Amino acid sequence: MLPINVTIARPELWNNSNTRYSGATLMLPATAVEIEDAMDRARIYEGHALEVVECIDANGYEMDYLPEKPSLTMLNLLAHKLDSLEDYEHTLFIGMCKMEKEPPSMIRMLNITENLQDCLSIPADNYTELGKFYLDNDFIEESASLSDELFDCFDPAKIGRMMQKREGGIFIEGKIHKNYVIYNGSEIREVYNENNLPEIPVYETGYVFALDIKNKETGDIDSLDLPIEALDISDLSRHYDVLKGECIVPQLSESICAYSHYDIYELNSLAQKISNIIERGDYPKYKAMLSAFEADSLTDAMNLADTIDDYDFLPDVFCAEDYGMDVFLRSYNINPDDPALKHIRLADYGVNMMAEHNAEKIEYGFIRPSLNLQQEQKHNSGIGGMNSL
Repeated sequence: MLPINVTIARPELWNNSNTRYSGATLMLPATAVEIEDAMDRARIYEGHALEVVECIDANGYEMDYLPEKPSLTMLNLLAHKLDSLEDYEHTLFIGMCKMEKEPPSMIRMLNITENLQDCLSIPADNYTELGKFYLDNDFIEESASLSDELFDCFDPAKIGRMMQKREGGIFIEGKIHKNYVIYNGSEIREVYNENNLPEIPVYETGYVFALDIKNKETGDIDSLDLPIEALDISDLSRHYDVLKGECIVPQLSESICAYSHYDIYELNSLAQKISNIIERGDYPKYKAMLSAFEADSLTDAMNLADTIDDYDFLPDVFCAEDYGMDVFLRSYNINPDDPALKHIRLADYGVNMMAEHNAEKIEYGFIRPSLNLQQEQKHNSGIGGMNSL
């Protein structure tokens, strides 16, 4: 696999030097579910702009040959194409992109992936190694009729420089060593255009759980997407066992994906709760709660779904200093532009308030037990921290 690691961000937050906002990372190629989760982590909700602010290739190098501000959709298409390439083809792709006189468009890069058969990669770190390769393999026509004594007088570095200038090749970093890449074709053959783009797998997302189930009597294996209507679930629960499955919720995809020891009825009950949470717009909050509590069981996931209204979610708070600022402004009704704020150690105040409120920083935002609920329970024995469910 040759992934592209990108960072996505909301431009107005990314370009604001007063925030500790860092966007969210995403490995491409990605499914619609994975992209949606990255957008939640980057606080990119409906109506917000999305910008790709960093792209790192499979070798760990910045993809500086990309056009400015590439679209995430086109990058994902490109990543799907690159994912089908061998390592050496990936090297050829990078070389061809860097040989372009200006950053190629995303469509041109898609077309480059279809022209790699006309490329050649030579393991050479510099002009000397390149020239030696050409001389040792008799690729220099002028040297064919020379005696060994005269042949040894050739300067490999000069030969390498001459051939690079003649061919227009380029040295690029590889996983182990540099490579010299040349293109032996004429024009890039156009396979794709704006009206004809490569197809990528489409993953249906109209479910919470997608299960493989086995009939207890016949042994037949079938598929089942949850949630479904309660009227249909009783017979299924009696006659089928769960073999394995997938879940759209990242925090539950591993911990509850053993599934075989769970009942279909129980899974459907959780799926219905999660579906309702998504419909009411609280999905990022629920994922933050799952992360905060490190929920690893069906019972945990159900309990958190049932108590979601008992917690406050602050997606636009990015660090302890932000938390301190938020609490301070709400407590004292101060204008956020008040110059007196610069004399307050908001970071320390934020840390203290986080401890007092049982607040925890999660990649989706800050999560804490409801302050209103905490005030109501102030005289009780205390509220357990985030590690107690």
